[in-house]
Amino acid sequence: MIQEIKNLIKTNQPLIKKTALKDCHCLGLHSFILNTNPKMRLFIAEPDCEMFQKFDPWNPLIPIHPHKYDDDFYQIEGNLIQHIYEEYREYEFNPKAKSLNGYTYNRISDNNEIEIVLQGRVRLRYKGRRKNITFLAAKILHTASLIGSKRSSWLITEGKMDTTFKQIAYHKNLVKRDELYNAFENPVEYLTSWIENLT
Repeated sequence: MIQEIKNLIKTNQPLIKKTALKDCHCLGLHSFILNTNPKMRLFIAEPDCEMFQKFDPWNPLIPIHPHKYDDDFYQIEGNLIQHIYEEYREYEFNPKAKSLNGYTYNRISDNNEIEIVLQGRVRLRYKGRRKNITFLAAKILHTASLIGSKRSSWLITEGKMDTTFKQIAYHKNLVKRDELYNAFENPVEYLTSWIENLT
């Protein structure tokens, strides 16, 4: 897989330059689309990435959300933790269930200005964490965090699309962060240096 990534960096430089994002979703997390068919997105989290902060399941850094596609994950460096949730419709008390706000917003790939709209509240149950998963179904509600103190990186390859997908995110208080989603200067040089120095 590493050799395939290296080849994509060499052959798809115009795509990478056009789509690379610095501080994607949070500070210190960078996104690079390496291929379009299938769509392959590489994430690199630098050691100062906010995802390394202590995780709070009811106030996560990245909001709880589903994906539009079934995704295959390939962990390259470090440890990515997926935190899994489900809608909870029972009325009895459950310490693992809480009500959170639900918001709609534009996907990054929609190429629109991000607009966050409150839709109401939904009761969710936290099901637990999964380390370095290799597959995530589109409908699964989740967020993510990182453990350790070193750089982390992973590749996501999109699979089958969920035709019922609705862009929704759950959070205590989701707000737009103007410091995120910046164009990445010299992304090919950055990736070339990164992959040549993998240990």
